[in-house]
Amino acid sequence: ILQVGDALHYDFTHDYPEIKTSVSVEKNKQVAELWRLEQRYMHLLERYNKLLSFLVRTANDYHVEQLQEEINRFLERPKRS
Repeated sequence: ILQVGDALHYDFTHDYPEIKTSVSVEKNKQVAELWRLEQRYMHLLERYNKLLSFLVRTANDYHVEQLQEEINRFLERPKRS
């Protein structure tokens, strides 16, 4: 039952409390930690996008060619995999 639950991403221990194991508790902790890290990463990406937007607007508003060139070079870099 636990293996089927893993395949379906469903915790059957809620329906069958007699099969509770420390593995499912540990797995829930790992899932919670991954969710927390995902939220922190999303927050960081949002802040990064705001900063980049601000820099682009500032470079365009004040006609700062050197900053515009640097931003363009940064955006054109190949993506890391």
